Order: sequence, then C-alpha cells, then structure tokens
Amino acid sequence: MLTYGKKLCYAVWLICSRDVKQVHGAAALKSARAALLALSGEDSEPGMPGQLAAKHRELAKAALRKDGRALEALDTLRADSELVQIALENDARALQFAAEDLRDDAELVLAAVRRRGQVLRWASERLRGERHVVLTAIDQDPRAVMFASEELARDKEVLLAAMSKDPSLAVHLANVARGIA
Repeated sequence: MLTYGKKLCYAVWLICSRDVKQVHGAAALKSARAALLALSGEDSEPGMPGQLAAKHRELAKAALRKDGRALEALDTLRADSELVQIALENDARALQFAAEDLRDDAELVLAAVRRRGQVLRWASERLRGERHVVLTAIDQDPRAVMFASEELARDKEVLLAAMSKDPSLAVHLANVARGIA
C-alpha cells in the first residue's frame, strides 16, 4: 500500500512531468484523487492539516489545468467556483461535473459556451432558456440550439441564428418548430 507521502510524490510527478503529452486523462484523474484524499483529511499525515490542505488545493488546481475533466474525481470540490473556473478554462466539458448551483451561474456558463457551444446541454434549465446564453452558444456551435429550452428552440431569432451558421440544420429545426422532432 502506498503511503501518503508516496501518493503525493507520485501525483506531483505526474503533474510536473516534463513529458506532459503523456500525462492526460487517467493520470490527471489519479493525481486529482490524491489531492481529494488530502483535502478531505483521509489518508493524511498527522500534524500539518492546514498546510497540507493548501498544498493539495494547489495540486488540484494543477491537475485541473492539465485536464479540466479531472473535476469528475473531485467530488467535494465541484462546488468550488475557482476550481471549476480553472477546469472550464482547460476543457469546457468539465461543466457537466460542476455542482448544480454553478451550472446556474451565468458567468461560468457563458465562459464555457464561448469555448464549446454544445456544453449548453449541462447548463441549468434556467440558463438554457436565456436568449443571450443560447445565442452565444449558437455563435460558437450552431448545433447547440438542440440544447436550448423548448421555448427558445421554437423562437424565430434563435432558429435563424442557428440556420444561418449551419444550413444543414434547417430540416431538423423545422421539425422542432413544428413539434414533431
């Protein structure tokens, strides 16, 4: 069994590795899990909990900078807006792992849909009904219209915005507007 110190060293090695292209996905998740254990107080060395939490918060930030979807492994930190913001800057798809209240944060969601329009699917229902959020998502990827609220998916301005960017959506959007898709 790995001791706490060995886990920390391994996680730091993964994050600081010079061969960053080899460190992605599972490795980032593994390092994020090590940070989560430390932040939750499990498997930690006695003595310096405040300093350890600060070090592991930095470790979690580093993991999220390498792979935003590492947020999935940080269950207790999904409501931390700073960490979610870091994750979204790396990979907008991390929005799916953010706490529900952060998926209702217009600023965070707008930043995410500017990077990848289709992450609108993970925004709160309220924000999927906000015209400016939906139009921002459509501007990045017209297929994001498929994740707009039912009301906006039938809205003329929204439909025209999506079809002007991608005419191949016309048939699908016409069916949605008629209520048969």
